[in-house]
Amino acid sequence: MTKSRCHIILCFILLFFSEYSSAQTCSGTLIDGWCFLSLSTIGDRNLNDATAECRAKHGIKSTLPYVFNKNSQDFMRNVMIQNQLNFTWLGFQFVEDQPVAQNTARRPNYWKWIDDSIMEHQGCFDDWAQSPSRMDMELEVTQLLTKITIDDCKARCQRENENKPAFERFLVAGLQDGNKCFCSKYFGKFGPIDSCTVPCKDNANEKCGGYGRNSVVYLSGSYGPWYYKQPNSHRGSPQACAVTSNYHQMKMGDENCENIYDYLCELPTSFCNGNGNYYLRNGTCIFVGTSKNWFDSRNDCIERGGDLLIFKDDLTRTTIMKMVSADDLNLDNDAKFWLGLTKWRWRIHGRNDGPELKYSNFHSSVWGNDPQSTNLEQCIVMSAEHNYQWIWVPCTKLSITDKEYPFLCVIDLRSSTTTSTSTTVTTREPTTKSTVKSTVKPTVKTTIKTTVKTTINVPVTTVKTTTVQITSTPIPLTPGTDPNLGASTSDSSGLSKFQIALIIVLIIILIVIILAIIFCVYYRYKNKEGSVQPEDPKFDARPDAPIPQQDMYLDPKGRDKNIDIFKYNKIESLA
Repeated sequence: MTKSRCHIILCFILLFFSEYSSAQTCSGTLIDGWCFLSLSTIGDRNLNDATAECRAKHGIKSTLPYVFNKNSQDFMRNVMIQNQLNFTWLGFQFVEDQPVAQNTARRPNYWKWIDDSIMEHQGCFDDWAQSPSRMDMELEVTQLLTKITIDDCKARCQRENENKPAFERFLVAGLQDGNKCFCSKYFGKFGPIDSCTVPCKDNANEKCGGYGRNSVVYLSGSYGPWYYKQPNSHRGSPQACAVTSNYHQMKMGDENCENIYDYLCELPTSFCNGNGNYYLRNGTCIFVGTSKNWFDSRNDCIERGGDLLIFKDDLTRTTIMKMVSADDLNLDNDAKFWLGLTKWRWRIHGRNDGPELKYSNFHSSVWGNDPQSTNLEQCIVMSAEHNYQWIWVPCTKLSITDKEYPFLCVIDLRSSTTTSTSTTVTTREPTTKSTVKSTVKPTVKTTIKTTVKTTINVPVTTVKTTTVQITSTPIPLTPGTDPNLGASTSDSSGLSKFQIALIIVLIIILIVIILAIIFCVYYRYKNKEGSVQPEDPKFDARPDAPIPQQDMYLDPKGRDKNIDIFKYNKIESLA
């Protein structure tokens, strides 16, 4: 029984280890926790069908390529070059914050900071409360208020939510013509408009919409001061990113994301070491960058170890205003700076829990288009015709003129440690030859010597590369080795963070196995020792041995211990 228990324990440990190892293996190219598999050979697909193919073959964590930094962008570019592809799908879909209103274009997205907090003031939107068919907001609560201010209107809508289930609660308040208050889950079905300039009835310092226009505020919104008549984005000229300037006392306005401005990055305080363009103000390290569009500005901030600046409160705004005004910075007083605030967001297609896109490489040709200008869902392809940058296209093929594209699959392995056994990327007879080879070498070998001998080999991926020659311009294939692409993702020892984490986890598992083996051996030994009976000198093992005498039941005087002592004494006295 003891032996079987030990076997069961060992079987469970080995089963767990084998399942863990097999589940974490990357059979393609591993880049920062994402396993890029070979190019699909089943032909071109629309995005929905391509995503379904990936999940059917590789599981729920599989999707289309998630290009999240310059390393993965460079890898995808080289896959396209090797296979002579004009386009390939990327696994992103435009995020819609609100459902599509019936028979209208898409409702606008929320203004959100890049930390996912929603701004309080969302802008000015068309409405016509006198006509029920033209009402944008759901419920008017003006008659329940004694004062008309932004805070009073918000408080009334929050009170209306007290007895509602979560899915029916109001999210926004709308103030109209200075004297009306509305509550709603949605807003903006008739589009943005300006001229929300009428003062609130009971607070002349606030603007409460206009005639047939709603000033929309998010009930639990975060800080963010707009300057006069901002935001004022109109469809057809999308202004989906936010700037600030000293000219407007560091208040914000909306601008086209492709415009070229300076930008402000927020970094860990340790980065402010006195180098140029890094400034420590009130415990916040600020980097001042120059002359980029919004997406490229954010890419640069992320590569530096931070992100675009967020105005958390009025102290942050006034601190930046004083910093920009300082003489030693020599900044133009009218200069505009990008902030970490936008209406455009992209998420992994088909995964509501997936990460939003931070890195981006959009081509300038897309900036004149608004992803919300039509009722078509917008997704992203990488285009060779656009210098391997990104453009957005409809996610599905709706007509004979719509295109389908090649694709490859990736698996999200970021939540766990991963081993990689990379394979060569499938090619379609490329005219320019290039291979990405991966060799697996055992680097850790451990032998356990007890009653069981176990050997565990930990594979570590080593990537060997050549270069692709396109019009005499070398293109690096190894992520992190191009000096123009930023720092390498590996440490000085040559091991990536995932390989180091893998070794640590396997060492822990190894220790658990050793302890289990020691326990089983010790447990078997103790049980065996306890089961041995002491030797009996009177025991005769021969088959014809006489039955032993029952003197074991006699006390030292030869009396039977089972006889009543009083009866025995009486018999003895009579004798």
